[in-house]
Amino acid sequence: MGFMMKERVKEFFSKDSRKILLLLFILQLVVCLIITPNRYDDEFYIRNISNRSIVDFVGERYATWTSRVMIEFTLCFVLKTSKYLWIILQAALMTLIGYSLIKLFVNEDKKENYLLIIFLFMLYPLDRMSSAGWGATTVNYIWPFALGLFSTISIKKMWTGEKISWVLYILYAISLLLGCNQEQVIVIMFIVYVLFAVLLTMRDKKKTNKFIYVQIAIIVASLIFILTCPGNAARFDNEVASTYPEYKTLSFFDKVSLGITSTVSELIVNSNVPFIVLCLYIAIVIFNNYKDRIIRLNAAIPLLAVSVLGVFKDVFANLFPYYSGYYRNIIVLQQPMINASNYVSLINFVPLVSSLIVICSMIISLALIFKKFGKMLPVVILLIGFATRMEMAFSPTIFASTNRTFIYLEFAMLICAYMIWEEYLNKEDKIDKKVQNRLFFATEAGAILQYINVLIFVAITQL
Repeated sequence: MGFMMKERVKEFFSKDSRKILLLLFILQLVVCLIITPNRYDDEFYIRNISNRSIVDFVGERYATWTSRVMIEFTLCFVLKTSKYLWIILQAALMTLIGYSLIKLFVNEDKKENYLLIIFLFMLYPLDRMSSAGWGATTVNYIWPFALGLFSTISIKKMWTGEKISWVLYILYAISLLLGCNQEQVIVIMFIVYVLFAVLLTMRDKKKTNKFIYVQIAIIVASLIFILTCPGNAARFDNEVASTYPEYKTLSFFDKVSLGITSTVSELIVNSNVPFIVLCLYIAIVIFNNYKDRIIRLNAAIPLLAVSVLGVFKDVFANLFPYYSGYYRNIIVLQQPMINASNYVSLINFVPLVSSLIVICSMIISLALIFKKFGKMLPVVILLIGFATRMEMAFSPTIFASTNRTFIYLEFAMLICAYMIWEEYLNKEDKIDKKVQNRLFFATEAGAILQYINVLIFVAITQL
């Protein structure tokens, strides 16, 4: 038995990836050990389950507030058991994300590839997972994402024809079921699984692994469960009244516009790190492979936007006072600008049009980088990331939920950055070695600084 387990571990991990994932687990454990999940929503859950059954509490929440019954049961059980259970599980699930990213996207067995994807992973601003309480936010956002991402490894194995053991079939199914209890994750899973089910069926026809249809059935059943939950409807009305009274007056177009402008505004105005990293990777590859000025300008648009309106916004505001007022009143204003009373004024279209330009610029640049239709997975991943934010446009909590709902878009951007690296930036015949080394070092330095920033944030807010 011991020999079989050892062989199975070798199958799952290369030597370099094992060391890197162990280091990742230790780093995450260090952060979590400083945290006590007992504030904000955590305090609410602890107080409400201290003298009552978790099942009764979750049943009441299903009827009056949310369909996340599996997530809330897990959260309540963990908080009621011990903070150390949360610490271990949080570190483990963060490491599971790293493991899944390696299994899904690292195609060349190189140490620098394993390192870079983990450095990119560590660029995610983890401190925002404290916004509703560390326990509640991580269990509601990071844990479902980790489990959903892990389940998609089954798709890659089906695609490559790799055998799947019955143990993994069970683990993938359970992970998918738990992950799909979260609304944004189920959007990701629905798109990914339906897309690859179609592709696998077209390619393999009758030989298609039937497990993917079982997984789609799990997703559809989860979606029906979410849509029919009485608590979700009750919560919607409550959130409209308490956080966004004007929401019911918005048209479909208003909501779509709101989703687009609020997303791009957050990415640019608040100098979103994953966004900057992806824009930088795109610009480097385009400027190294294309001499056409229009193509280069297109690639530079997102980077220029985040520089002028984000990173250096105070400098430009001081240099151009009129720009400052215009910037605050038009570019940054996060609400639908176009309605029946003001659509005749072209200036009200500026936020939507400028946001669409930024998004289209990124998609066009990615298409130019990967060129072949069969290699357009990064474009699909980026669009799925934006889809999770567009879903938020149909919720009155689009602003109340703050930037924690950007997690899936941010990881989509980081994944795209890695795919650019493996396709172009890690090949000496396609890019200068000095540029490659500098970019690797910059990403590494950024990951270290981000980790230190999270440690400082946790230390200040906890200790």
